[in-house]
Amino acid sequence: MQPIRAEDLERWAGGTLEPRGLLPELVRRLVHGATPEATRVDFPAEKSVGRGGWDGTVVTPIANAWVPAGLSRWEMGVDAAPQTKAKGDYEKRLEGTPKSARRRAHYRFVTPRRWRGRTDKEAWADERAGDGWATVRVLDADDLEQWLENAPAAAFWFGRLIGRCPEATAVSDYLGDLAELTPVPLPPSVWLAGRRGVQGHVEQFLQSQPASTAVEVGATGDGFEVLWAAVHELVAVVDRGRVPRRQAAAGRLRAAKPHDAGRPAHGGDRLFALRPRRLVA
Repeated sequence: MQPIRAEDLERWAGGTLEPRGLLPELVRRLVHGATPEATRVDFPAEKSVGRGGWDGTVVTPIANAWVPAGLSRWEMGVDAAPQTKAKGDYEKRLEGTPKSARRRAHYRFVTPRRWRGRTDKEAWADERAGDGWATVRVLDADDLEQWLENAPAAAFWFGRLIGRCPEATAVSDYLGDLAELTPVPLPPSVWLAGRRGVQGHVEQFLQSQPASTAVEVGATGDGFEVLWAAVHELVAVVDRGRVPRRQAAAGRLRAAKPHDAGRPAHGGDRLFALRPRRLVA
């Protein structure tokens, strides 16, 4: 799948796909995809966006390029004039948040639009540095583009949302489709019958540095199911700290079409490409 660009985000924000209700879901998926250590991720989406309160809340012990360590409070909007929206949201939250609470929280504003310029974006945050928040930052379309590069499952979801046919399928997304095939969901053991070695291979792969691996299966048609089952079964050892949480693990796996096999995975992506008689990358 071609990378999601800032222009794609801006075009989507001005379209008719109800982006106001879906932007929180996009950010939620991005947080889950790039912040597996988070202990709290709350971004009400779609019909829940009007319920009041913060647009988003994250708690994580480890920071990355987009999510700060500790407690962060998030506001967002898809308005064509993001500065106006950001100013209104900020003033509301500044008035409604006691100084003691501000000291413990990072403030983030997200827009799928491009800010006027990087210096203006940073200046906007710097002007509010004295208001008592731990930090203040704006994340715009350019930031989201880079974040999507590091959260492949979110990128695939968004690619489908904007009508771009992906050349691969995130294993976490495939789970929902698989569950609809039978009246009673099939247990993972069905797909792992005679393939228990795959589970150990996938666990080792998720904890290693290589961006690709190979898993041999009997037919291309069940390669997706084998991968999903292997990740699903690893949930049992999460509490012992051996593997990432299921959503984080599944979000970093994708199974690609045969013609995509030679294309390198980018960011934190874990790439599996389907070919006859085997699953290879």
